[in-house]
Amino acid sequence: MQKLLHRACVLAYVMAALFLVEAAPLCAMKAADHPRFENIRFEVAGRMVYIYYDLVPPGDRTYNIRVTLRRGNDKAFQYKPVNVSGDVGPGVYPGVNRRIAWNISDEFPNGLEGEDLYFVVETDEPPSGGTPTGFFIAGGAVLVGGVVTAIILSKHSSTASAPPGVSGFPPPPGRP
Repeated sequence: MQKLLHRACVLAYVMAALFLVEAAPLCAMKAADHPRFENIRFEVAGRMVYIYYDLVPPGDRTYNIRVTLRRGNDKAFQYKPVNVSGDVGPGVYPGVNRRIAWNISDEFPNGLEGEDLYFVVETDEPPSGGTPTGFFIAGGAVLVGGVVTAIILSKHSSTASAPPGVSGFPPPPGRP
């Protein structure tokens, strides 16, 4: 029994290692599917704030872009500008020097104080017609788990192979 538990423990480690080896390339492929934002900067011109960014895509598709104003000294501060136009919202194609125009005076008539303001430009992952990565990871885990279970059960049955009806114990005493 102790040997069986040791085998099960070793096989559990092997299964975990195989799961990680299987999941790593799939996660890397999924990360390569996400667009990257580079060179995010902004400038203030009178009542307008212009936010520039480069959208580096993995393919030729459109994205739903959103922008958030944040403050460096206050991590809880998050403001989503409402009166924005330009390369924001659904249907934005990748490219260099994309521009979002924000009329700040409509939302902050007195302006904003501070030097620690910055913008975060993000996107939602566009819907894809392919199979989700999680499906492959879960399927692989089930496959590896099934193989390990079959190995454990086959090793267990081969070590305790006694003919049917015969056990390692002596027969019970006869009845008086």
